[in-house]
Amino acid sequence: MRGILIFLVVFGLLVFVHEFGHFIVAKKSGILVREFSIGMGPKLFQIRRNPTTYTIRWLPLGGYVRLAGSDDESKLDPGMTVILQLNDQNEVVRIDASESDMPIEGIPVQVTKADLVDSLIIEGYENGDENDPVTYHVNHDATIIEKNGTELIIAPRDTQFNQANVWQKLATNFAGPFMNILLGFVVFLIWTFTVPGPATTTIGSTEANSPARSAKIEPGDKIVAINGQKIDNFDQVSAKINQSNGKELRFKLEKNGSSRTVAVKPKVHKIQGQKIYQIGIVAKSDENAGVKLKRGWDTAVSTTGLIFNAVGNLFRHFSLNKLSG
Repeated sequence: MRGILIFLVVFGLLVFVHEFGHFIVAKKSGILVREFSIGMGPKLFQIRRNPTTYTIRWLPLGGYVRLAGSDDESKLDPGMTVILQLNDQNEVVRIDASESDMPIEGIPVQVTKADLVDSLIIEGYENGDENDPVTYHVNHDATIIEKNGTELIIAPRDTQFNQANVWQKLATNFAGPFMNILLGFVVFLIWTFTVPGPATTTIGSTEANSPARSAKIEPGDKIVAINGQKIDNFDQVSAKINQSNGKELRFKLEKNGSSRTVAVKPKVHKIQGQKIYQIGIVAKSDENAGVKLKRGWDTAVSTTGLIFNAVGNLFRHFSLNKLSG
């Protein structure tokens, strides 16, 4: 159960951030965002802040963004009955197409023709009187209540995605993946502060009854050379010890401005069937905030590069012949 909850939270966060990217850039590009939904399925709650309707739905599986022109769910078909609310200029400002048992107050109209994209008109019979067809002009910012009860602003042609320029379309489409990449960077930067910093060449501690303890290596000693070869990082220390095959190593150490050299003979250990040579030291981690930030950044860049490289390989090495049996 815990695993399912974690999956739902992580998946929901990924989708939410992805859709939020589309949402922000679309708005900045002048593309009408009709709905921003958190979750899927039946509507639980909605609030409209011009011009977008924000909804929360029952299933916590991500969400979605509805851009003007990306769907035709608000289309009015001939023969359907809708309720129209008019303003003082006799323009339609609200359309109830929900066929609800509790419709809004207004004029019932049986639709014969409707265009909510270009000419912005609704033609039909008022109160079912087929002898007196009426044409209503629809306000550019009118709203429509769909069959599922969601109230959205209509999508005139000038607000639609297809009317944006090429760069605005590209930016809107790329904004979702970009936000996921940005989220990855944020996660790695947070992660780097929850774990110990990178290992340094300074000794943090030594294990009891270890070769290091016998050689009088102490916490605070900095390893500057092994067998006369300069040491720059702890990976080099580990490599030198493991490659020693148990032969004695000479460690040059510095502490408080003074230096000394000690001889240490690594001890062999079997770990998962492999021989590993160790001397029983634990490196002191670097808890400097700048160092940790750099590690988080480098890890995020490296991981992002691996992802792009993997996706690129799918296209570079793709062949229809590989699909044959």
